[in-house]
Amino acid sequence: MRNFFCLVCVFFVFVFTLKAQKIDFGLKIGPNLSTVTGDLTENYNPRIGYHFGGFTEIKVFNKLSFKPEIIYNSMGYILNSSIENFESFDEPNMGDMSFKSAQRSNYLSVPMALKLNFSSRFGLEFGPQASFLLNSVSKLKSYQGFESTNDRNSYPGDFKLDYGAVLGICFSREKIVFQVRYYHGIADIWFSNIGNYKNYNKAIQLSFGYIFSKK
Repeated sequence: MRNFFCLVCVFFVFVFTLKAQKIDFGLKIGPNLSTVTGDLTENYNPRIGYHFGGFTEIKVFNKLSFKPEIIYNSMGYILNSSIENFESFDEPNMGDMSFKSAQRSNYLSVPMALKLNFSSRFGLEFGPQASFLLNSVSKLKSYQGFESTNDRNSYPGDFKLDYGAVLGICFSREKIVFQVRYYHGIADIWFSNIGNYKNYNKAIQLSFGYIFSKK
């Protein structure tokens, strides 16, 4: 499934580049609001991250453009959890315990959206997105109500593939671009076969862009 998804994306790039009538290039940056959905995610809350990178808009027809992008994409979630009547071998009957942790997953994302141009300034964007995990960082933010700043762990991502779909709107005026986009993953981010539990990334992105070159 993952190999098929990558082949489809490469096919889109090849076909639409051949049919290009006009090509624009630009840079974009903005915040993310992301979390994880799926099984056993009741205590997962959204986390604010960011993204930045470059994009190309390839005009295929009068009302249709193809927009491949390469962006650094920081996603993740906040976990609020508690354990009632916690006991250990050293200290039995410790009572209730609570903690708050942040999980950050940094991806190299490659959205490949089609854009329907309703006017010269407004368009609807939709299409696939493939992301490659660069690294993950977990940090304990608080424990039993006390702030924590030292408990931080980083793990390599090994370029694990996450893929899904994007849907959004785009406003542009001259060289300035503003985007609102929703991403929903369809690949299990944990790659786990235990108990058939599945979790998926989802995020809302706000992007501010600038078209700096035209061909």
